[in-house]
Parts: sequence; C-alpha cells; structure tokens
Amino acid sequence: MKTTIAIATHQKLLCESLGFIVENENFEVTCLEQEGILAFQKIKLHQPQIAIIDLDLPQMDGIEILKALRKENSQTRFIFFVTKIDSRKVSQAFEFLPNGFLHINGSMTDVILCVNAVKEGRSFFSDIVYAICQASNVKKHLFSAKINMLTNREKEILEEVGKDLDSKEIADKLFISIKTVENHKTHISEKLNLKGHKALKQFVLNMYE
Repeated sequence: MKTTIAIATHQKLLCESLGFIVENENFEVTCLEQEGILAFQKIKLHQPQIAIIDLDLPQMDGIEILKALRKENSQTRFIFFVTKIDSRKVSQAFEFLPNGFLHINGSMTDVILCVNAVKEGRSFFSDIVYAICQASNVKKHLFSAKINMLTNREKEILEEVGKDLDSKEIADKLFISIKTVENHKTHISEKLNLKGHKALKQFVLNMYE
C-alpha cells in the first residue's frame, strides 16, 4: 500500500512539482493546495500519513495548521517547507517538533530523502535549514526536534555516548548486553541520519556547544 501525503504551498507550480516528485517515489498524493484553510480541512478529512506544509500559507499558515491538527490528535507526520529565510518563524516552528524541514532552495534529492526518512519514522532537516539554525538562535530547537524522534532507551544511550563511554561501559551501566547497545546506536544513527558512531559522538558534542 502506498504512503499517503498531502502537500500545501502558496505557489501552485511548486506544489505541483513536489507532487510529481513524491508520486515518482511511490507516494499517493491526497491533496495539493495553495491555501491554509483548505489544506487543514483536507488533511483533517483524509488523515494522510505525511504532510508537506508551507510555513507561509495564506489564511492559515503551517504552524497554525500543525497546532490545529495536534488538537485533533492527528497522527500525520509533518514536514515544514520554508520559502523564505525567517529565523524567528523557523524557531517558532521547531518548538512544535516537526518530523522534517525542507527549503525552497534545496534539491530534489532533499525532497526524496526527506519523505522517505519521515516515512520510516526518522527525521530530516535540509542543509540550508541547518545553516539558518547555525546563524541564529534556533539551534536548540533543531536538536530538540531530532531527539524527539528517539525512544526513552535510545535517549539514555545517547546520553551515555556523550559521556564518552564505550559500548561495554554503557552495557554494564544499564545492565544490558553489548549487542543491544550496538543495536541501539545503529537505530539512533539511522533516525538522526548519521553515518557511523563517530558521527553520533559529534552530534552529542554539537548539542552542547
């Protein structure tokens, strides 16, 4: 069965282009909208598994849509689409812990990587959004959104990695096997889109810079 996805951006051509990209990745597009209220109504009605929503939709913006859907206990996973650099709004959006962030100046590959990561329960944030975070005071929200994707046990493992403990030391401390620790590290890296355990350690260090 295809994963369902809703798309709403204020630019019709952009909206249709995103729809074309995700359909080629075997997703089923349930709606293409340019206005926030209509997007909210259709997402509420169809309950797609994923929604790509423009932060700056007219009538009802992306944050307002996410807030309204959360009140409805919607299980739709959210990817915010940024069409202009507004660090204040990006910071505000991160507070609602979206599953992903794309930028209009990103590549088609970003879109493909993002929807597939979110489909698998992982997060994805484009390099351009990372740059916005690094250049402003929203970095903490970026890490919060990513950490929110982890289970409580995975968060424990990540914390111990940050203390520079190796897998055996973590296993002894948490009374689990070394293999279990290694499996958790692998799952954490997959969810955070990291390659290798060195990248995992660097992620933790970056959190506290």
